[in-house]
Amino acid sequence: MAKAVREDLGKPVEPWIRHLKPESRTIVEILHRLVLASGPSLKSSLKWGNPFYTGNGMVCFIMVAKKHVNLGFMKGAELKDPRKLFAVGSGKSMRTLKITSPKEIPTAAVQAFVKQAVALDRNP
Repeated sequence: MAKAVREDLGKPVEPWIRHLKPESRTIVEILHRLVLASGPSLKSSLKWGNPFYTGNGMVCFIMVAKKHVNLGFMKGAELKDPRKLFAVGSGKSMRTLKITSPKEIPTAAVQAFVKQAVALDRNP
């Protein structure tokens, strides 16, 4: 029996963002703009109910939790993180930034992470 495909698969991200609670929406709007500006070759769409950004493969994603927003990188373990901003986890490759307020978004670091991730996606 074939699995049903989610109705939101491949849908645009912007309408999804507009339906978020205000406290999360601001963070997501900023991250969405930063990702697309830092990785202009990336395409955004919904997968598994969250925004994903893809090039040759999946590069990064945004996930909203109750009290924070995660910006995750599929090959995050391969990214340079000199300030140790990634949340500690046990995964072999994925890494995330946990953001609880727009004021704490590390803009320069997000830009650097996205650029590194796009480069990895182009040259696996």
